[in-house]
Amino acid sequence: MFIGNYRHTLDDKGRFIMPSKLRKSAGTNEFFLTFNEEDGSLYLFTKHRWDELEKKLEAERSFDGNEDDRDFIRTRYYNAAECTLSEKQGRLSIPQHLIDLAQIKKDILIVGLPDRIEIWAIKVWENYDKQRRLRLEARKKCKMAETGE
Repeated sequence: MFIGNYRHTLDDKGRFIMPSKLRKSAGTNEFFLTFNEEDGSLYLFTKHRWDELEKKLEAERSFDGNEDDRDFIRTRYYNAAECTLSEKQGRLSIPQHLIDLAQIKKDILIVGLPDRIEIWAIKVWENYDKQRRLRLEARKKCKMAETGE
């Protein structure tokens, strides 16, 4: 399980130092990185978790299935990259095409979640967080209207 959030900066080679708490939680240096088109972030999975997700994907979706399945599978694998954390300094390199897709300029937000680590461009995160807060406020208003408060 990964928890917390961390602000970091990419160096000129597209690398960042993985926070030590996340490195410790991962227990491995082998990762898979992929772009999530729905929110604009990068998903970083341990190799073990990626293997679990592949098995689940094979069971639930078929490349011979419908167009949505094919699109999902193509995008997930086309935008994926194997990554190895450097043992010495704990740095991880993000391939340039993923940096471009995620609109990362230099500064990133690293977010720990139960099954993955997300990497966000700061501006993309700020836009996401603003929309999240608006959705939360709208839900509060609906709840208040339903209860008559």
